[in-house]
Amino acid sequence: MRLDECLAAYEDIGLVKIDVEGFQDEVLKGAATLLAERRIRDLIFEVPRDIGPSYGMIDWLKTLGYSCFVIRQKLHRPVLD
Repeated sequence: MRLDECLAAYEDIGLVKIDVEGFQDEVLKGAATLLAERRIRDLIFEVPRDIGPSYGMIDWLKTLGYSCFVIRQKLHRPVLD
């Protein structure tokens, strides 16, 4: 079931956390209407380590008006990019 269908009854959604081990693209595409209508305020999902901020889904989310941040693990602390 797509998130667009699963969450259709909700007008405003505060946070969606996606943990699907490599299937982020499919899940985000399944929420295309919710995202385009900005009914999801915040998203948290993993970006493949070898791709980082150039990840295509980040670019797509930015075109929808979302601000995107990547948290990287550094030696002494996490860093927000």
